[in-house]
Amino acid sequence: MKIKQLNPFSREDFLEFFKKLDGELQKIDETLELIILGGAAITLLNIKERATHDLDIAPNQFNSAVEKIIKVLSLKSGIIVQQVTVSSTVDFIHGDKEKIFEGRALHVQSISPQDLIKSKLERFLKQDPEDIYAIIEKTRLSYASFSLLVNEMLVDYVGNTNRLMLQAAVVVEQMYPGDIEVFKKSLKQF
Repeated sequence: MKIKQLNPFSREDFLEFFKKLDGELQKIDETLELIILGGAAITLLNIKERATHDLDIAPNQFNSAVEKIIKVLSLKSGIIVQQVTVSSTVDFIHGDKEKIFEGRALHVQSISPQDLIKSKLERFLKQDPEDIYAIIEKTRLSYASFSLLVNEMLVDYVGNTNRLMLQAAVVVEQMYPGDIEVFKKSLKQF
Protein backbone atom coordinates (compact mmCIF):
# COMPACT_ATOMS: atom_id res chain seq x y z
CA MET A 1 0.00 0.00 0.00
CA LYS A 2 1.45 3.36 -1.03
CA ILE A 3 1.37 6.02 1.68
CA LYS A 4 0.69 9.52 0.40
CA GLN A 5 3.22 12.18 1.28
CA LEU A 6 2.38 14.62 4.06
CA ASN A 7 1.30 17.73 2.19
CA PRO A 8 -1.20 20.28 3.44
CA PHE A 9 -4.77 19.30 2.63
CA SER A 10 -7.44 21.42 1.02
CA ARG A 11 -11.18 21.58 1.57
CA GLU A 12 -11.61 19.31 -1.47
CA ASP A 13 -9.16 16.74 -0.04
CA PHE A 14 -11.15 16.51 3.19
CA LEU A 15 -14.48 16.27 1.37
CA GLU A 16 -13.08 13.49 -0.85
CA PHE A 17 -11.89 11.67 2.29
CA PHE A 18 -15.41 11.96 3.74
CA LYS A 19 -16.99 10.61 0.52
CA LYS A 20 -14.68 7.60 0.55
CA LEU A 21 -15.31 7.00 4.26
CA ASP A 22 -19.06 7.26 3.66
CA GLY A 23 -18.83 4.66 0.89
CA GLU A 24 -16.81 2.25 3.02
CA LEU A 25 -19.21 2.64 5.96
CA GLN A 26 -22.16 1.84 3.66
CA LYS A 27 -20.43 -1.39 2.59
CA ILE A 28 -20.38 -2.65 6.19
CA ASP A 29 -23.78 -1.16 7.09
CA GLU A 30 -22.37 1.18 9.75
CA THR A 31 -23.09 4.83 10.48
CA LEU A 32 -20.74 7.36 12.00
CA GLU A 33 -20.96 10.90 13.30
CA LEU A 34 -17.78 12.95 13.48
CA ILE A 35 -17.27 16.34 15.11
CA ILE A 36 -14.23 18.13 13.73
CA LEU A 37 -12.15 20.98 15.08
CA GLY A 38 -8.76 22.55 14.51
CA GLY A 39 -7.25 23.50 11.17
CA ALA A 40 -9.51 21.19 9.17
CA ALA A 41 -12.56 22.94 10.64
CA ILE A 42 -11.05 26.34 9.75
CA THR A 43 -10.63 25.13 6.17
CA LEU A 44 -13.97 23.32 5.87
CA LEU A 45 -15.96 26.24 7.31
CA ASN A 46 -14.37 28.44 4.62
CA ILE A 47 -12.86 30.69 7.27
CA LYS A 48 -9.54 30.67 5.46
CA GLU A 49 -7.34 28.43 3.36
CA ARG A 50 -4.55 27.21 5.53
CA ALA A 51 -2.03 24.43 5.71
CA THR A 52 -3.11 21.49 7.83
CA HIS A 53 -1.84 17.94 7.83
CA ASP A 54 -4.46 16.26 9.94
CA LEU A 55 -8.11 15.92 10.79
CA ASP A 56 -8.75 16.64 14.46
CA ILE A 57 -11.95 15.06 15.75
CA ALA A 58 -13.77 15.07 19.06
CA PRO A 59 -13.49 11.87 21.11
CA ASN A 60 -15.39 9.00 19.54
CA GLN A 61 -15.69 5.28 20.31
CA PHE A 62 -15.20 3.44 17.02
CA ASN A 63 -15.88 -0.24 16.67
CA SER A 64 -12.92 -2.20 15.29
CA ALA A 65 -14.31 -2.38 11.73
CA VAL A 66 -14.81 1.40 11.55
CA GLU A 67 -11.41 2.00 13.13
CA LYS A 68 -9.78 -0.22 10.51
CA ILE A 69 -11.52 1.65 7.66
CA ILE A 70 -10.37 5.00 9.04
CA LYS A 71 -6.79 3.75 9.39
CA VAL A 72 -6.69 2.37 5.83
CA LEU A 73 -8.19 5.53 4.32
CA SER A 74 -5.86 7.63 6.43
CA LEU A 75 -2.83 5.74 5.10
CA LYS A 76 -4.04 5.97 1.50
CA SER A 77 -4.87 9.68 1.65
CA GLY A 78 -2.15 10.82 4.03
CA ILE A 79 -4.77 12.54 6.20
CA ILE A 80 -3.96 11.73 9.80
CA VAL A 81 -7.14 11.38 11.86
CA GLN A 82 -6.58 12.09 15.53
CA GLN A 83 -8.90 12.44 18.47
CA VAL A 84 -8.45 15.61 20.51
CA THR A 85 -9.33 15.07 24.13
CA VAL A 86 -7.96 18.19 25.78
CA SER A 87 -10.24 21.21 25.96
CA SER A 88 -11.66 22.46 29.19
CA THR A 89 -13.91 25.15 27.74
CA VAL A 90 -15.54 23.50 24.71
CA ASP A 91 -18.39 21.03 25.06
CA PHE A 92 -17.91 18.86 21.98
CA ILE A 93 -21.21 17.04 22.43
CA HIS A 94 -23.71 19.75 23.42
CA GLY A 95 -22.13 22.87 21.91
CA ASP A 96 -23.32 24.52 18.70
CA LYS A 97 -22.18 22.83 15.50
CA GLU A 98 -22.19 23.48 11.79
CA LYS A 99 -22.86 20.81 9.16
CA ILE A 100 -19.86 19.99 6.98
CA PHE A 101 -20.77 16.74 5.19
CA GLU A 102 -23.94 14.66 5.04
CA GLY A 103 -23.56 11.25 3.46
CA ARG A 104 -25.73 8.16 3.71
CA ALA A 105 -23.62 6.64 6.49
CA LEU A 106 -21.33 9.49 7.55
CA HIS A 107 -22.35 12.78 9.15
CA VAL A 108 -19.65 15.36 9.80
CA GLN A 109 -20.10 18.54 11.82
CA SER A 110 -17.69 21.18 13.03
CA ILE A 111 -17.69 22.89 16.37
CA SER A 112 -18.93 26.48 16.02
CA PRO A 113 -16.57 29.32 15.08
CA GLN A 114 -16.92 30.67 18.65
CA ASP A 115 -15.90 27.30 20.08
CA LEU A 116 -12.99 27.20 17.62
CA ILE A 117 -11.87 30.53 19.10
CA LYS A 118 -12.13 29.05 22.60
CA SER A 119 -10.14 25.93 21.73
CA LYS A 120 -7.46 27.95 19.96
CA LEU A 121 -7.29 30.57 22.71
CA GLU A 122 -6.74 27.79 25.26
CA ARG A 123 -3.81 26.40 23.31
CA PHE A 124 -2.48 29.57 21.58
CA LEU A 125 0.41 27.89 19.76
CA LYS A 126 1.73 28.02 16.18
CA GLN A 127 -1.11 29.10 13.89
CA ASP A 128 -3.71 29.58 16.65
CA PRO A 129 -3.50 33.39 16.91
CA GLU A 130 -3.80 33.82 13.12
CA ASP A 131 -6.72 31.36 13.06
CA ILE A 132 -8.47 33.35 15.80
CA TYR A 133 -7.96 36.60 13.87
CA ALA A 134 -9.38 34.98 10.72
CA ILE A 135 -12.46 33.69 12.58
CA ILE A 136 -13.08 37.12 14.12
CA GLU A 137 -12.80 38.77 10.70
CA LYS A 138 -14.95 36.19 8.89
CA THR A 139 -17.72 36.19 11.52
CA ARG A 140 -17.36 39.91 12.27
CA LEU A 141 -17.25 39.12 15.97
CA SER A 142 -17.56 42.31 18.00
CA TYR A 143 -15.31 43.18 20.93
CA ALA A 144 -18.30 42.80 23.28
CA SER A 145 -18.94 39.27 21.96
CA PHE A 146 -15.25 38.34 22.21
CA SER A 147 -15.07 39.69 25.77
CA LEU A 148 -18.18 37.70 26.71
CA LEU A 149 -16.69 34.56 25.16
CA VAL A 150 -13.49 34.98 27.22
CA ASN A 151 -15.51 35.51 30.41
CA GLU A 152 -17.54 32.36 29.65
CA MET A 153 -14.27 30.45 29.26
CA LEU A 154 -13.10 31.44 32.72
CA VAL A 155 -15.92 29.45 34.34
CA ASP A 156 -14.67 26.09 33.02
CA TYR A 157 -11.02 26.80 32.23
CA VAL A 158 -8.57 24.36 33.76
CA GLY A 159 -5.17 25.98 33.85
CA ASN A 160 -3.49 29.28 34.55
CA THR A 161 -6.19 31.94 34.11
CA ASN A 162 -3.53 34.67 33.99
CA ARG A 163 -2.02 32.98 30.94
CA LEU A 164 -5.44 32.72 29.28
CA MET A 165 -6.19 36.39 29.92
CA LEU A 166 -2.80 37.46 28.56
CA GLN A 167 -3.44 35.41 25.41
CA ALA A 168 -6.85 37.07 25.09
CA ALA A 169 -5.15 40.46 25.53
CA VAL A 170 -2.91 39.68 22.53
CA VAL A 171 -6.07 39.07 20.47
CA VAL A 172 -7.71 42.27 21.72
CA GLU A 173 -4.59 44.29 20.96
CA GLN A 174 -4.49 42.90 17.40
CA MET A 175 -8.19 42.85 16.54
CA TYR A 176 -9.78 45.47 18.82
CA PRO A 177 -7.03 48.04 19.49
CA GLY A 178 -9.55 50.69 20.51
CA ASP A 179 -10.72 48.44 23.36
CA ILE A 180 -7.34 47.37 24.75
CA GLU A 181 -7.44 49.78 27.72
CA VAL A 182 -10.87 48.50 28.78
CA PHE A 183 -9.61 44.93 28.48
CA LYS A 184 -6.43 45.71 30.44
CA LYS A 185 -8.59 47.00 33.30
CA SER A 186 -10.37 43.63 33.39
CA LEU A 187 -6.95 41.92 33.57
CA LYS A 188 -6.15 43.59 36.88
CA GLN A 189 -8.57 41.31 38.68
CA PHE A 190 -6.43 38.26 37.78
